[in-house]
Amino acid sequence: MVENLNLNGLNVTYCYDEFHIQPDKPLSEQIWELNEDIIQLQIDNGYTIDLGYYPSNSLKGKFKVYIIKDSDWSNPIWIKTCKSQNILLNLLQEAIDEVKKLSI
Repeated sequence: MVENLNLNGLNVTYCYDEFHIQPDKPLSEQIWELNEDIIQLQIDNGYTIDLGYYPSNSLKGKFKVYIIKDSDWSNPIWIKTCKSQNILLNLLQEAIDEVKKLSI
């Protein structure tokens, strides 16, 4: 799925099992992929994008995308959630675009 993102200078610093969440398969068939640490992207200016699924391995959970500045995990500057893997890629791209705007 990472290969479908326009990273715009961000580096993948963590990726759980190569990020194999598939939009065309039900989440119930991908439950092993749903954990709190899925992917993390960083850019040199101190911004981090973090994607996780909360609570892990539960069909009652949701994906959460955070933007963190200067490793201040207690105060994310941007948080968005989605329940569907079908819109997850768009949400990640939105976070990447937001970081690029903040970096200017």
